[in-house]
Formats: sequence, C-alpha cells, structure tokens
Amino acid sequence: MYIPESDYDKFGERYKGRTGESVVYKNNAENRHYKVKDPYAKAPIKGNAPEDAIYEHLVHNRLFPEDKYRFEGIGNNYLGDVRIILSQPSVLSAGQPTKAQIDAALAARGLYPEDKYTYGNEWVSVTDVEGDNVLVDKEGLLHFIDPIIKFKRPARQILEQYDGPESVPEAQSSSESKPAPVSEESKRIIDKVNRKSAARKDVICKDKPALYPCFSTMTTAKNRLAWACQYPVNTGILRPKR
Repeated sequence: MYIPESDYDKFGERYKGRTGESVVYKNNAENRHYKVKDPYAKAPIKGNAPEDAIYEHLVHNRLFPEDKYRFEGIGNNYLGDVRIILSQPSVLSAGQPTKAQIDAALAARGLYPEDKYTYGNEWVSVTDVEGDNVLVDKEGLLHFIDPIIKFKRPARQILEQYDGPESVPEAQSSSESKPAPVSEESKRIIDKVNRKSAARKDVICKDKPALYPCFSTMTTAKNRLAWACQYPVNTGILRPKR
C-alpha cells in the first residue's frame, strides 16, 4: 500500500532525537512505534544487496519475534526517495541489560560473538545491539529493537533456514504474474523519483559495485517502488525476476 508523506503525522508523535535510518513516530493509542525507513541508509555497513532491503524486517522477525515488525506500506520523502514503512510494539523499558545478558540472549538465538561488536552464525551477522537498541522489560525479557542485520546468504535461503522451504512461495511464471494496480498518486511519485534517478548514479552502487552484482537491474526508483508494491512482503516473498 502506498502511503503519501502528508499522512505520516497520522502515525503519532514524531521522535525528535537523531536516528540512523528511520524517522520514528510514537503512537500511544496503539502502543506502537512507526518507522519510515530509508532502505539504503546503512547499506554500506550491512553489505546486503539493495534489493534485499525489503527482506530485512522479515529476517528480523525470525530472529527477534518478541519485537516483530509489521509492514505498513511504501512511501517517499520530500525528495521523492522511496521509504519502507514499518511498525513495532512499544516496549516499557525497565533499564538497560548487561553485556552478559545480551550475550546469553543472542546465544539462545544461535548468534555467537564474531568480534567485539558483532554476533552471528553461518547465515547472518548482527550488530548495533547496545544502548537504546536493546531494552529489558520488568519481566527481565530482552528486546532487540533495531539491530543491524547483515546477510551472509541470499535472503530466500535465510528465510528457508528459519522457516523451511514450504514457507517461501515459488516465483510465479511471467504468464501468471499479475502486478498489483498502482494509483495515479503512486505513478506521479515514482515518475518523479525516476527522473531524479536518471540524473544521477546511485551512490551505493557506485561505491560498492562488487557487493551489489544484481543492482544493475534495479537502478531506477520506478523499478524499486513498483517491485516493492507488487509483492506481499509480509509473507516471505521472492526476489523480483530479472
């Protein structure tokens, strides 16, 4: 679902502090936080392929189901750049966990120290698990709010590892594939973004070409947004066909 920027204030009160990759809104009535996420803000740190951005919340949900994201829709900022809109239950924090508690909680999820700041296994690496990104509630349960997750394998394989191959639907053939209808407002936005993209090369692709071998087929904002709108990303979807 496309959500215009003019509707973002309906998510709740905007958090005025500095955030790394999202504009955050607190909705007290729903007891949820809404996040308008720039899917490429930390791509050089993660090293994931750009088209994997739409999968990151799915992998987060498998690793940290206590703080599961809900996909709300696709939007844009004032420049017309694509945004992924997610929401997450709010946490009533009772304080910050100790490093020993963090180590134990991640080990229970099969994630072990790889270096001073990173935990992982053969599928993923997880970092940024400190400060406000990890809270402990009054029951002593740890909540990993917004860790950075780096994929070591393609997103499809990671989802299959955690859910089984039957959980990731097979791609439709070109004759079966039916794109979802796109509103006139969505068309106007993606056309605007497409014109901007044509005038400049993507910084991520330019700086890290070796990390993004599939990006040549996803260079325009129109392709990215149309693809993201077409697939039901809250159910474990596949990459777009190339």
